[in-house]
Amino acid sequence: MNPIVSPLWFYLIGVVTNLKMFLGTVGWILLVPCIFTIFFSVLDHSIEEGFKTLKTLRKFIFLGLLCLFFNYAIPAETTCYQMLAASMITPNNIEAVGTVTENVVDYIIDNADKLLESSEEEKDKED
Repeated sequence: MNPIVSPLWFYLIGVVTNLKMFLGTVGWILLVPCIFTIFFSVLDHSIEEGFKTLKTLRKFIFLGLLCLFFNYAIPAETTCYQMLAASMITPNNIEAVGTVTENVVDYIIDNADKLLESSEEEKDKED
């Protein structure tokens, strides 16, 4: 029997979640020291010195912002599961579930009627 959802999707969702956490961590690790360095160079010297420091750190700032952008662009784990579930819900699946549910309810009602009839027959035999 084939699975409804491929187990590969669950693995990929786990990998994407770890990638998201990694990118967020790297982004903040790159940005926070740059911000503090620029801030303290402005405090110690002047704004011109801060701009010089900004020019030397712009690659780190760009990379940090890029990592943070992808961190926020990648959906969270729960969102991935919700998207996976939503992709499985189709009008045909809803109709099939409705049909199966109706059949199960009819089956239960028929068996309950049979049980009630047999219990009534037993009561009649006892009397």
